[in-house]
Amino acid sequence: MYISENNPTNKIDDIIQFTVMSTIISRNKDQSPYYGKALNLASFGNSLNQPDADDAQASVNNTGLSTVAEIAYFVRNGNLYRRQLLIREPLSTFASNPQPTDYNGNRLFDPNSTNQLYSSTGPFWNHYDYT
Repeated sequence: MYISENNPTNKIDDIIQFTVMSTIISRNKDQSPYYGKALNLASFGNSLNQPDADDAQASVNNTGLSTVAEIAYFVRNGNLYRRQLLIREPLSTFASNPQPTDYNGNRLFDPNSTNQLYSSTGPFWNHYDYT
């Protein structure tokens, strides 16, 4: 769990963030997983080892699935926001190499690479609901 005042000079600019797992149940018996946005990467590399395939759907649906997610509630300019980011659980076939790679074996989401899919201003943050 993470709690922050964020901007100490603004009394309503706060954040609370925590990790949840849908398979830990005690009172609520609902084990439904969490879903999020996941752009299909078939044109960049291995079409099976990617977030869009994590839901085990044979067809492209641009949706990722995970039983674990980070949930954040934060206030900006007086508005309360909720953000859910999935923690990747790739198909068991790719458990030893959970990072999507291109045809040359290079990681597509390596922050040290020059790949345009991953950067602080790049399309990763617009196309994926993953942390």
